[in-house]
Amino acid sequence: MPDLMDHLQELQAEALARNTNAARLKPCVAASLFCVDCDRPIPKERRAANPSAQRCIYCQSLLEANAKHFRGQA
Repeated sequence: MPDLMDHLQELQAEALARNTNAARLKPCVAASLFCVDCDRPIPKERRAANPSAQRCIYCQSLLEANAKHFRGQA
């Protein structure tokens, strides 16, 4: 007879499988030539280093700084 721990382990395994499959299905987006925020060109070095870059270094830095600030980690 399965007990509570067995049930919880099954739920955890199912959640892990769902998350793994969701991660596999994420589309791989090619790097943009222009920043989605400021429309400045993204340097080819950045696109080569980060193939899915959608923002220039300046806008990405601002985005990450704001996210860090609003999470309360500033």
